[in-house]
Amino acid sequence: MLVYNNQQRSGYEEIASYSPRYYRRIKEMDAVFRLAGWIIDLMAQDMEDMVAFQFLKYMDDEALTRYEVFLGIMKDANKTLEERKAYINALLIGSGKLSADKIKAIVRQFVNCECDIELSGAELYINMTFKDNPDKYMEDIRSLIKGKVPAHIEIIYHGSEGLDIVVQLANTVTVERMRHRMDFYLYSNGGITYLNGAAAFDGSFLLGSQLELFPVRDRHRLEVVQKESVEAESILIKKNLNYLDGSIFLDGSTTLNAAEWKEEI
Repeated sequence: MLVYNNQQRSGYEEIASYSPRYYRRIKEMDAVFRLAGWIIDLMAQDMEDMVAFQFLKYMDDEALTRYEVFLGIMKDANKTLEERKAYINALLIGSGKLSADKIKAIVRQFVNCECDIELSGAELYINMTFKDNPDKYMEDIRSLIKGKVPAHIEIIYHGSEGLDIVVQLANTVTVERMRHRMDFYLYSNGGITYLNGAAAFDGSFLLGSQLELFPVRDRHRLEVVQKESVEAESILIKKNLNYLDGSIFLDGSTTLNAAEWKEEI
């Protein structure tokens, strides 16, 4: 992010351009120019950082740590810089009146997964389809949403694994017969002389006939028969699998009807 655009030339070149040219040949003056130019470069970079660090996207570790202290967030040394920024983004998204779109936006700050929100009475169901291990971000999602949902609303998380089915098609093309036809168009230079007694070899007729370059039209006729074979494979289907990670309460409100079975496709 550049605001002041001070990178066109260095501070040394900037200062030296305002002074007589022969000053550069004086070592003492050149040293003064280089010191002043170095200080100006530091000032220019500090000005850029001062503006850039006002935006969460461009913050470095030091600026982000100060922002976390301001927001009352405990710094987690195990998280990367991007993960810490994602948490703050999710925290800011959830400000104001909470809605299903905001809950989905909070979840998307941590993981790109399908998320369905359903409010039934005093119960808020958050159904997520994971494609990886959710342990690394579920605690953050719970803490953010819990602090924004009214106390009388019970939050129930449902997690399921995404099922990716990959179908591979192997095609074999067999060519049983191929016809090849080529047409030649011949052009002659002068008339063609036949040795049939019609012409006399007395010098009155020149034997100068020859074949010129000719165009060629090449045609191919193909008949392709495609045969496909499909092999049946079995897939493992998992239904209503819940993680014992505190996301559900074993108080009778959730039916433990998990199942696994294989089906042929």
